[in-house]
Amino acid sequence: SITVTARNDTLVLSAAPRTHALVLAPGESLQLPPAHLGFFTGDFDDGTNALRRHIYTHVCPRYQSKPTLPQVSYDHWFGLQNLNSIDLMKEQAVRAAELGCELFVHDAAWFAGGFPNGVGNWDVVDHEKFPDGLEPLADYVRSLGMAFGLWFEIERAAPGTSAVEKHPEFFFETHQFTDWGPWERQQYHLDLSRTDAQDWVIETIGGWIRRLDLRWSRWDYNIEPMPFWDIVDRSGKIQYAYMQGLYRCLDVLMKEHPNWMVEQCASGGRRVDLGTIRRGHTFWFSDHTDTASCCRHMQARANRFLPGHLLNSSVMVPHGHGDDGYDDTAFLSRMLGKLAFDGDIASWSSAVTGRARHWAGAFKAIRHLLVEDFYQLTPDPRDANDLDVLQFVDYTGAEAAVFAFAGGQPCAESVSMRGLQADANYRMVRLNDDAVENTVGEQLMGAGLAMELGADDAMLWHFKRIE
Repeated sequence: SITVTARNDTLVLSAAPRTHALVLAPGESLQLPPAHLGFFTGDFDDGTNALRRHIYTHVCPRYQSKPTLPQVSYDHWFGLQNLNSIDLMKEQAVRAAELGCELFVHDAAWFAGGFPNGVGNWDVVDHEKFPDGLEPLADYVRSLGMAFGLWFEIERAAPGTSAVEKHPEFFFETHQFTDWGPWERQQYHLDLSRTDAQDWVIETIGGWIRRLDLRWSRWDYNIEPMPFWDIVDRSGKIQYAYMQGLYRCLDVLMKEHPNWMVEQCASGGRRVDLGTIRRGHTFWFSDHTDTASCCRHMQARANRFLPGHLLNSSVMVPHGHGDDGYDDTAFLSRMLGKLAFDGDIASWSSAVTGRARHWAGAFKAIRHLLVEDFYQLTPDPRDANDLDVLQFVDYTGAEAAVFAFAGGQPCAESVSMRGLQADANYRMVRLNDDAVENTVGEQLMGAGLAMELGADDAMLWHFKRIE
């Protein structure tokens, strides 16, 4: 919790996890989480961009010794869920490669029992769906030019799974029920305050990384820890030890496997905190993937305080769905962070596939801008009908990208850009149709970028200084 109060012109901030009658014994110490405190001068945009820069430069992990950039990935879960098999996954892999995906990720249900009943069977592949194990799928994905990834939810387990049966001592001695409707059942929570449980996590996930040459994992977490922690230690000290244990697992795995990227996830949108950001190359930040305007709104607003590579959303295709609803606006609405495709993309026609491939290529051309400065050029939209224009620009002002979403009404107006070099000449490419013209920074920041969009249209421009 965070409390902000003002006392006699003095700003007082306090923050702390929830505790109850916490007392340290003589000689006992407690490692507290670090705090980040920053100050800025200027307007609201200056402050939010200072925060984005701090997080990207000083908190986010690097990948292969370089700053992390958002990748184009495929994940099967949203759209297919437990409808997975070696043959269906190969169909999706062919299409994902055609789109230009760099990563192909098999989400949950690769293990015996499916999701959620089989969560915990980390050493038992579902041989009905994958008769020869996961190696043939991983090899096939790599043969198509993509890296292979795999889903884990190592901190939770269902009764009767191998993790609980083989290592009952690693789990809290209680359980709780989910409230997921048809998926309601008991679940157990791993106790990562134990070093031996941490070692088991490192060896289990590390073994799969080595076995399949994993380059990506979604590290999911679909359980509320407090009921378990309160029973074990109501004072709250257990949560400090638990989080230090989780951090150790991630730190060791990331150090030992520098080619492995971590996508943090916690039922979509939870655990988005600085400690987890330090141990995640991106975040699956919402399970809502089916409404384009909602995906766009979440990515756009989150860019106010997070660099865009952390904001993974996807173009989701239900099983057998086909082309309906997948236009330029649908693709652009998932490109303000990290772009992903989910589900039955193999059901698309060649026409939609070609358009998706076009936008995946455009995303790769501008993705380095998504981690630098961000500006909301029009007022925050009140609903899906309002014009929404957003700009990303590199720190020097030499290159920029502008997204425009018309909302429910057609629009024809000029919008002033920010952060460019006034006296520089720019090559401006409208990426919808690759139309090119030259312009001047002073013009773009003064009279503005002229745009004309029909109702529900979206456009993307790329600006680069002419040397």
